[in-house]
Amino acid sequence: MSSSNKEQDFYTTALGQRVEIVGVSPLEIDEIQHLVPMPDVPKRTVETDVPGFTEIQELTEDTLLNDEERVTWAEYVALRRAAERERSELVTNFLFLEGTRFDMTGLEQWKAKRLRWRLPVPEDERDLQIAYYRTAVIGSVKDLNAIVEKVMAKQGVDEATLKQVSATFQRALRRDAAGAVADTEGKVELQPALSGDEGGKSVGRDPAEPVLPV
Repeated sequence: MSSSNKEQDFYTTALGQRVEIVGVSPLEIDEIQHLVPMPDVPKRTVETDVPGFTEIQELTEDTLLNDEERVTWAEYVALRRAAERERSELVTNFLFLEGTRFDMTGLEQWKAKRLRWRLPVPEDERDLQIAYYRTAVIGSVKDLNAIVEKVMAKQGVDEATLKQVSATFQRALRRDAAGAVADTEGKVELQPALSGDEGGKSVGRDPAEPVLPV
């Protein structure tokens, strides 16, 4: 392997931290995100032209018939967004901890600084690594984009999908910067909000938002 190709296995963040890209299994990414179940799409029961027979119809944002269905739909949307936020956080943290290697020699100094400013220091080892990664290794949204793209490229994801990943992150950043209600709560989205799950119908998705095959 040439030195230039070898260099592609590393990334230096805005904080000057050098991260080694090792990649992860796409199957494990799928397993991780499906640890968080999606809520069932609400349905209605309607009479058919055949006496005694009914039909089950899935609700959509454009077919709500009354206030009760609108309330049910709003509750579903809120549950869906919460689940997608949790999925996004799990997958992103998995990519960080399993898809990269990074130096934690500054951990004790980092702990001391956070305690001095009364900031939380997680006791759980995994949570501690994640907190350190997000606050002492990564220095910008550009870092987030680059690291996730490199991890995904390491596992053979095509260039078009990598561009979709970057576009999704940039949209999340613009929403936060505009002061909109941020459904990422400061975290990067690997999945667009309300993008339809397991081949199901989309739910209020921005038409410009890509659906990522993770």
